Amino acid sequence: MFGGFLENQKAWRHGLVYPIYVPGDLSNIRSFLSIGNLQDAVAELWKLSSLGSPSAVALLQYMCLRDAALCGTDRSVVEARCRESAHRRNCFAQYVMAWSEYEAGNHRQFAYWLNQSARHRFAPAMGDVGRSLISTPTRTQKSQWLARRYFQLAIRRGHFVSISTYMHACKRGAFGPTFQAIGIVGWPLSILLMWPVMRAFPFGMSVFAYPVGRKKPLFNVV
Repeated sequence: MFGGFLENQKAWRHGLVYPIYVPGDLSNIRSFLSIGNLQDAVAELWKLSSLGSPSAVALLQYMCLRDAALCGTDRSVVEARCRESAHRRNCFAQYVMAWSEYEAGNHRQFAYWLNQSARHRFAPAMGDVGRSLISTPTRTQKSQWLARRYFQLAIRRGHFVSISTYMHACKRGAFGPTFQAIGIVGWPLSILLMWPVMRAFPFGMSVFAYPVGRKKPLFNVV
C-alpha cells in the first residue's frame, strides 16, 4: 500500500497536470502513468479494451478526449467502444461519453449521459449534476434542493472535489444566506483539505472531475 502511495507521487514529477481516475483493476496503467509513459499506457489500454474491459475502454476514451493525438486514426473506434460500454450501463463510460458530447457541442446528449452516470452512483457525475443545476440562470427552489442533494450524495461517496464546489456555491449565495455563512467559513477550509488529498491520490475518484474549459493535455512533456 505504501509502495502504491509512493508510486502515485511520481506522476506529478513526470508531468501530470490534472488528476485522472484510473479504476483499481488497471493498476498496470497507473504504473505507466506514474512515470509519464503515455504510449505504453495507451497501447495497454487498447489491448485491454479490445478484450472487452469496460474500465480500459472508458479510460482510453477519456485520455483521447484530453489529447486527441494519443489515439490517432483509431479514435473513432475508441469512441464507439466507449459508447457501447455506456449503453451497457458502465457509469465511468457514461461519464466520459457525457463530456465527449459536451466537447462536441451536443448538450442534450451531454445531459443525458451525465444524468445516467449519476443515477448509477458515479460520484464525479453526481457532483457535476449538482454543479450544472446551480449554473443555470433560472434557478428554482427545486433545482437548488436537487443540487444540494446531488452534492451531498457525491460527498458521502468520498468525492472531495464536490466539497469544494459545494462550499464555493454556498459562499456565492446559491442556497441562501444561511448556507452563504457556512460557505464563507467552509470554502477556504475545503481548499486546504483538497490540495494534500489531490497530491496524494492523483488517480483516485475522490479528486477526479472533468476540467471544463481547460485545454492543457493530461501530461506536460518533461
